[in-house]
Amino acid sequence: MVKKRDLQQCKLKKRTSPLGGDKRLEVISFQITIIKNSLRSLVYFRELDEVISKEDHFWRATKFAHLQHFATGWCMCFGSKYTEKTHWKSTSSGHSEFKQKLLLHVNMSAMELDKYVKAMLAVRNKLLSHIDVGKKVISIPNFDTAVAAHVFLYDYLRKELVTTPQLTKVDVLSIEMWMNNLTIEAEKVIKSAHSSTMELAQNY
Repeated sequence: MVKKRDLQQCKLKKRTSPLGGDKRLEVISFQITIIKNSLRSLVYFRELDEVISKEDHFWRATKFAHLQHFATGWCMCFGSKYTEKTHWKSTSSGHSEFKQKLLLHVNMSAMELDKYVKAMLAVRNKLLSHIDVGKKVISIPNFDTAVAAHVFLYDYLRKELVTTPQLTKVDVLSIEMWMNNLTIEAEKVIKSAHSSTMELAQNY
């Protein structure tokens, strides 16, 4: 007799297997979009953090929204492999090899990375997307590691697409250069936008 628990385990294993064909390309496309949008929000969050004050209610809310978007996007690619359809394991053909190269890129052991993932999930689940009223302190991890993981996954996906006959063009060849250019642009845009609203009353 097949137990319900055994059926659940079979479903979980099936969901973490690499996808094939057009479905895999579709998920890769989603992953690339998530990575770029997530990194964009982190850039905006960091630039806003440099210029706003406690009295800037609109800009503080905007900054929080970008943080939420960044953390949510990152967890969609590196969070739970059982619940996130865009988790890196859904498109990586060699999980062990990918994981080892990822660990080298972020300069972490497997245990350290697992701990980091849990910390990012806690930020998303208990501070941003939901509120854990019983939790007095939520530890915020260093986001540089999250950026490094995103960069590694993007480069992996880009190389996968380059070798795919159905696709001939990848819009961003270097995600790190793209981020550098975006940071320069965002600094100008955000400073200009912030300064233009400084004299407007924000009482509510």
